[in-house]
Amino acid sequence: MNLSSNLATAYQTPTTVQLSNRPSDEGGFNEDLGPEDLRSFEVGARGSIADWRVRFEVAGYFSTIDGALVRFQRADAQAYTQRADQPLAGGDAVIAFALP
Repeated sequence: MNLSSNLATAYQTPTTVQLSNRPSDEGGFNEDLGPEDLRSFEVGARGSIADWRVRFEVAGYFSTIDGALVRFQRADAQAYTQRADQPLAGGDAVIAFALP
């Protein structure tokens, strides 16, 4: 059986379009925007059970994004970007089996 793990981070700054579209339609940059900060952790196992002639793979991950940049659209169809008030978090798990 093989075990694996991965820890990843990412950093993304707002684009100039996101910075220039202010909710108030005033000129200048949207100073409320800052960078997104992502952290992700994954663990997994891969192997086989010889007596049953089965191969398997199990993996799970969990990610959080602090300061997520979220797109909003007003009733007049003008779109702008805001930072999420709370960190976004999510995870998942996958189990796969293969028979010969």
